[in-house]
Amino acid sequence: MHQFTLTGPARPRAAEPRTADPFEYIKSRLGADGDRAHTLALGSPFDYSKQASLYVETDLPDPNDALRFLPAACEKILHYLKQTNGGAFVLFTSYRC
Repeated sequence: MHQFTLTGPARPRAAEPRTADPFEYIKSRLGADGDRAHTLALGSPFDYSKQASLYVETDLPDPNDALRFLPAACEKILHYLKQTNGGAFVLFTSYRC
């Protein structure tokens, strides 16, 4: 398991090109580019360095091995839910529908 310290808000940026307007990409995808949308970026009231932790589990079985992976993943999720009194946000990716 790896623990990362967050020093500010984490925002996914991989699919977004760097532009002067941080909303340009999403506005163009939504058809709201040009003068058709007004945006406002606000700061966050959260102190991410004190209020957030990011854990990445590295010792789970292969996700393709559902008989081993699902129980192990559930055990880890329950661990963090108990550790945070239910205040955990669990994020994962599934390529199955």
